[in-house]
Amino acid sequence: RPASNLADPGFQSALKIIKSADVGFGNFESLIRDETKFQGPLGGMFGDRSVAADVRAMGFEVVNRAGNHLMDSNQEGLFETLHFMEQAGLVYGGAGRNLDDARAAHYYESPKGRIGVVGMYGEITSGGQSRLSATYKVGNTGGKPGLNPVGLTRSVIVTPDELESLKKVRDAIFQHRTEYTYPLDPPANESAGAIDLFGQRYIAGDKVGQQ
Repeated sequence: RPASNLADPGFQSALKIIKSADVGFGNFESLIRDETKFQGPLGGMFGDRSVAADVRAMGFEVVNRAGNHLMDSNQEGLFETLHFMEQAGLVYGGAGRNLDDARAAHYYESPKGRIGVVGMYGEITSGGQSRLSATYKVGNTGGKPGLNPVGLTRSVIVTPDELESLKKVRDAIFQHRTEYTYPLDPPANESAGAIDLFGQRYIAGDKVGQQ
């Protein structure tokens, strides 16, 4: 709900900093919907249509829209949110009708010059494509709406001895791969110092942890 006029001194002090900046930039994670007319699924975090203008009144001019709640109300919620943002004069990046649109820079014309924003969201997907990702236009198809993804690979660093033990576990499992209807293919082009096991990558190193 609208909050820019809340009579809280601490909150208003924070807004004063944003309003006095050359540009106010934020991460806009929720959705905006007209609850009386919206035809899509009513899921996720959301605000009513007045929230867009209220965010602008707080001093925000530019926002990132790429985030994990982007498709809480499917593409209907995505488009409704972008519609009310554009109506309020909020410049956004990171989401669109297809991947070309989601990756495109959007511009805000400030008194001190033009500001470009490109939004993105990093999600670990264990080798698969995120359900949130937009796709490119292909031929006469328009592409899938969504966000601009950044692929991340998380690795667990283990000792060389631990890596050898994990390889033995992996090899023992793959010995039985042909006993199933849809057998998994063993990893190809695997480096000597790393393995992929159950969707997780392990690499040998001196310092055990994650990277």
